[in-house]
Amino acid sequence: MRGGERRPHMAYDPDLVSRLHALFAARDDVEPRRMFGGLCFLLKGNMCVAVRGDSLILRLGEEGARLAATREHVAPAILGGRVMKGWATAAPAALRSDAALAELVGLAVAFVETLQRAAADQKIPSTRRRAGAAKSTKARTTGRRKRAEG
Repeated sequence: MRGGERRPHMAYDPDLVSRLHALFAARDDVEPRRMFGGLCFLLKGNMCVAVRGDSLILRLGEEGARLAATREHVAPAILGGRVMKGWATAAPAALRSDAALAELVGLAVAFVETLQRAAADQKIPSTRRRAGAAKSTKARTTGRRKRAEG
């Protein structure tokens, strides 16, 4: 690469994504969505698997993740420095064959199918103000008075 040129950042392996699209092709309840620095596949609105870099993150439930971690090249999933309970990460070596990929994805699908369908427009009520949301005029004025008096 030359001085000012930058290599585009690859958030996920396009070959692995193509293989997953092929696995899910017969299903109409799977939706790919960009999340967490990669590409996730949602099954009935619930996260099932995600491609991050060249690895596959699998939603298996706590028992399933514990069992999967006993396999070669599969470990507990770590995101942001924290272990994600119920999730496992399969390294590229665990995904070399289509049969191995299908088996691991099948485990994730089997677990996610036990979950209740996620509501598409489900909103979680929040008592906190959204980041970047403007304060009311009264709150801004009161804040200025307190600073001026302090």
